[in-house]
Amino acid sequence: ILPRFSTRFQVTDKLLLHANFGKTNQNLHQLSTSGIGLPADLWVSASANIRPQSAWQGSFGLTSSILKGLSLDIVAYQKEMRNLIAYQEGASFLIESIVLNANDWESKVTTGTGKSYGLEFSLKKEVGQLTGWLNYTWSKSTRQFETINNGKAYNFKFDRPHSFKIAGVYQIQPKWSISGTW
Repeated sequence: ILPRFSTRFQVTDKLLLHANFGKTNQNLHQLSTSGIGLPADLWVSASANIRPQSAWQGSFGLTSSILKGLSLDIVAYQKEMRNLIAYQEGASFLIESIVLNANDWESKVTTGTGKSYGLEFSLKKEVGQLTGWLNYTWSKSTRQFETINNGKAYNFKFDRPHSFKIAGVYQIQPKWSISGTW
């Protein structure tokens, strides 16, 4: 069963609250290695020994119309992941495939958990000759495996604590515009 829940509540004509919650499963696992200095990501299927990944994810946010055509969106989210896989310390697909039987990858992995959470702020301008948005995200993403890092949680390789983005579109004429994203 993969329950999902989504709701929106219009508090005033300028303030909207929204919340989402749900569970997901994924039968493909991303198995990463950096053996011999070459990073490689493999996609492997869940099996009788390796369960599918599962996650519970929730978010809560508000959208506010500050001025005509200018809105602010603030969202907080959290994701709890189970049945993640990683190579045990010292194991690697590249070395294993050359030296040993590569079909025995299941015995070289360990399972664990992961967490991701953060806050996202977006300011959007949607009317006028110049439109666009500013976005800032603060986030944290960790992984924890019993046999890696002495069982302590560590930052995931895709952890990016601060992200700032800006995009703009300038409408020169009805058929001509200039845009940029940073």
